[in-house]
Amino acid sequence: MRFSTFNASLNRSFEGQLIADLSTPGNVQASNVAEIVQRVRPDVLLINEFDYDSAGTALRLFQDNYLSVPHNGAAAIEYPYAYTAPSNTGIHSGYDLDNNGVTNSVRNTRGYGEDALGSGESFVIAGDQNSDPLDGDSIPGSIQQLLDSSRVNASVTPSSPGGVEAAQRQGFRNLSHRSPPAEDTADFCDTPAFPPCSGPGNLRADYVLPSADLLIRSSGILWPTSDDPLHRLTGPGFPVPSSDHRAVWVDVKVPGVSSPSR
Repeated sequence: MRFSTFNASLNRSFEGQLIADLSTPGNVQASNVAEIVQRVRPDVLLINEFDYDSAGTALRLFQDNYLSVPHNGAAAIEYPYAYTAPSNTGIHSGYDLDNNGVTNSVRNTRGYGEDALGSGESFVIAGDQNSDPLDGDSIPGSIQQLLDSSRVNASVTPSSPGGVEAAQRQGFRNLSHRSPPAEDTADFCDTPAFPPCSGPGNLRADYVLPSADLLIRSSGILWPTSDDPLHRLTGPGFPVPSSDHRAVWVDVKVPGVSSPSR
């Protein structure tokens, strides 16, 4: 089975905006996101930064108007089962979580889930963890708590040629990074010549980590090089064609499940 995580940057600035954007099949960003999903074709897909609505309207519209519509030769893909959960992101904690003397800032809001990992059960941890093993401004050693866990199979790291090319082309902070650029999953632009680019450079931020009992068959990151026709899906450019993150996938052998054809 192919498991994938994709921070699709389909979050919007106010309630209802995503529903409006997805209510017709003409939104360019959503079309590019849908094509990426159709190219990767995961059996199980986690989409990050997709605004929640209690009726699941945005999710249904994304399936009907985008995933179910072929894009540039990529076949439509149907997910018969879908789940969207309410989020605590953005709810103020009342505490000074970033220790800067202020309690009502965005950085002190609640986020990003809780331990739900059942004893003895197979699992796949997937998501945008925003933590590179060696680079960026996350707390040192934080993601290693997952990568070094005996309960996780981290023996295979997804990679792409596009990440290497982007790091070489963009330079700046990328030149001093220690993590392999082939393993980068996010383009946090940091080019001084462009004011919107004030990020930490390209990082490994997104992970698909099967439990230790699951065998990894293959893996990858959809980050095409500039000479690849699919490069149009990832950029560069402002605004980005799809997302500043890349779709990451891992194929695992699940006992009792036969391999699908792709």
